[in-house]
Order: sequence, then C-alpha cells, then structure tokens
Amino acid sequence: MVFAAYSNNSVNQYKNKNNIKSFECDDDDDRQTCVCKWPFIVVTTIALMFFLTFLITFIVFPIIFKCSPKLQKDFIFPIGKTYVENYFEYTNFQKHGMFGIRNLYVPLQNKDHITLGVWHILPEDLMMNSTQSSFDYNNALLNSNFPVLLYFHGGIGNRITYLNSYKVLRKFFHVIAFDYRCYGDSSRGELSETGIVNDSVALYEWLRLQTKNEIYLWGYSLGCVLTTHTAAKLKKEKLIPAGVFLEAPFPTMIEQVQLLTFMPWFETTMLKPFNDHGFNYNTTEYIAQVDCPIAIIHAEDDMNVPFFLGFKLFDRLQYTRSSKQGNVTFYGLRHYFDVNTREVSAQKLTTIIRLHMNACRQYMRIYG
Repeated sequence: MVFAAYSNNSVNQYKNKNNIKSFECDDDDDRQTCVCKWPFIVVTTIALMFFLTFLITFIVFPIIFKCSPKLQKDFIFPIGKTYVENYFEYTNFQKHGMFGIRNLYVPLQNKDHITLGVWHILPEDLMMNSTQSSFDYNNALLNSNFPVLLYFHGGIGNRITYLNSYKVLRKFFHVIAFDYRCYGDSSRGELSETGIVNDSVALYEWLRLQTKNEIYLWGYSLGCVLTTHTAAKLKKEKLIPAGVFLEAPFPTMIEQVQLLTFMPWFETTMLKPFNDHGFNYNTTEYIAQVDCPIAIIHAEDDMNVPFFLGFKLFDRLQYTRSSKQGNVTFYGLRHYFDVNTREVSAQKLTTIIRLHMNACRQYMRIYG
C-alpha cells in the first residue's frame, strides 16, 4: 500500500494553487471598485479645498481682521522688507543710477527722538557741479534759486522705490525724500498716523532752517493723507508750504477699502474696525485746512488707487474750501507712470508741475 505524504508547506502550496483563480477574481473586482471610487475621491477633495478656501477667506480671516488692530495697521502700512538694515543700499547711488545726491540722517526734535533717513537730491542744473570736490550741498540748499520739495512716499516701499519720480521732480526742485519711522533705515517707533505726522512736521521745521526758498509738499497714495495732515498741522504753527501736489490720492481710507465689498459682513468686519481703531486717514478733512493751492494728479489706469477716488476727492473739495485758501486743480493722466509710458508721462508731469508752481506763486503774490 502506498501512502502519499504531504507536509504542511505542500498543503499550503496546494491550497494556494487552488485558490489562485479566486484571488485573481478578487483583484479584478478591487480594481473595478477603485476605478469607480477615483472620481468620487477627486470631486470630494476639490470640494473640500473649495470649502476650506471659502471658510478661511470669508469667515476666519474677516473675524481675525475685525479683532486685530495690528493686522489692520499692517494692512495700511505693509512694511515687509521696507525696513532695510543694510545702510550701504542708501549710499550706493551708482547702483541706482543717481548722481548729485547725498544721504543724511536727521535726528528730530520731538518726544519720540526719531532719526529719519533722508536723501537730498540736487536739481538737475546743479547735478554736474556736485562732482567738484569743493561742492557744498548745504550751501546749495540754502542759497540756490531752486525751490525745495518734501516728498512723502506711499505705504509700500521706501525712498529707493520712487527713483523714477525723483528724476522728473529734480528738473524743478531740491528733492528731500525721506523714510517714515520703521521704513527704510529710519529708526523704529510706534507706527501710527499721528507719529508719522509729528515726525514730518519736525522734519519740515528742520528743513525750513536749511533753506531760504519756497518749500512744496508732494504726496503719493498713502503719502497724500500724510501730506495733507502735515500741512494742516503746520498751519497751526503758522507754517504754510508754498503748494501741495497730491498724486493718486483717496478721500478716506474707508472709501479705499470699500473696493473689498465682495467680502461678507464687510461693514462689520472691516469698515467698523477701521473707524473704531482710528484708522480713518481722512484726506478730505485735512485738506480743508490747507491754505495753499493744491494739484491733484491721477492716472486713469492706476491699479492701486482707482481714478474715480481722486476725482471724488476733487469734487468734494469744491464745497469744503474757501476761495482764499487757494485753488484745487485736477490733472488727469491717461497712463500711470510706468516703464512703458514713462517718457510721455514725464512730459505731461513736467507741464503740470510748471503750471501749478505758477499758480502757487500767483497765489502768494495776492495773499502773501
């Protein structure tokens, strides 16, 4: 009698062989099931991503913004990398293609003891003289026949950012470009509208001692608010600038942020907090207190501050200023001062500056 001997391994192998077919069937079924599930997984994932994006954008962020004065301040003053501790950047004029320029640090006589980083950019006609070793910047500022322009930059960038503007402005002025506290290489301090305006008033007072000539103010974007607020405060000290230029202004910060009205609960989460925490930045209010001619300059294709806001401010001023305060003139530009339209914009800007300076001098002859 012959007996067949099977080991456990043999039995298992036999079972496995007998079960191969059934396992293959299960794999096919699983594949079909997985194929059917993939569209569901993709759709679910996309839906979840949209939901999370909606949740963060329209619920979480508005609530955080409403409760955070710091976030609201960062919205107005997006400093980011504007505070540059590499001081060499502010004296490397060759890198920036600028000549006839000096870097200064002006300690202010105010309670916060702020020191501002400042550029003194010579008028174009004096630029070549500055190459002489005997050239004296202080004497040029004090005694030359060129007026002086104090330039208030926008909320983004620092005084290096606005080089293209200086190249046009220096055709007429000694340009004094400075960085606000916490910007550029200026010293740090409490970043607020009041603090910056106090610094600006102190800088104007310092500048008044450095020159016998007319001093004009120029503000760009957020700088327009700071310019008009500074001019209004100077009036209380009986210091009146020769004239004011406002490039791309807005009436109030509230009207500027109203461009975000697509946000749900907009008034509750954005408008009300700005009012509650004093972030009004009310150009309309300040400009009513400025006693000199004002030029408003705005480009139709400005992507940062819409054209209609500049015109809205101009229209409002027709009812808030007396005739003795000087005219307000609106100058519309077709194109923003960018790389592609720089030459055309510069020519138009030159004409506007000349016209406004003539208007300012005529005003001074009448009202002195």
